[in-house]
Amino acid sequence: MKKVTTGQQLYLFSMNDDGKVKSKDVFVIDHNKSSIYIGYHKEDEKNRYLKIKTSGSFPEIMKSNPLEFYYVSNDKDFGKRWEKNVYDRRMHKASILKSFNLLFYTKHTVEDYKKVDDFLKEVVQGSTNG
Repeated sequence: MKKVTTGQQLYLFSMNDDGKVKSKDVFVIDHNKSSIYIGYHKEDEKNRYLKIKTSGSFPEIMKSNPLEFYYVSNDKDFGKRWEKNVYDRRMHKASILKSFNLLFYTKHTVEDYKKVDDFLKEVVQGSTNG
């Protein structure tokens, strides 16, 4: 476990449906070689439902149930970067969808479709290998 100490302050980040990140201060209640237990106050007791399997490197994902997840980090600014990343992805996705609509619903040839298909395969293949 890398430099995690009992009582250490961490930050619990969640995102709402609008893409806005919320942050809550949490504290390391206990830790061992593979997990940390967090609480909302330094004096909280160890709670098995607030356990995170981690090597001590942050940010780390915490899943409370299959439909929700949180990030735990020792960096207070992580939430701003996460929110910006989600916003940027959403904007690029909207732009790509608009371009696809123009491609398929205006006068383009099968050759144009092949060019786009080849380019997308190259991009996707590159991201799975890198």
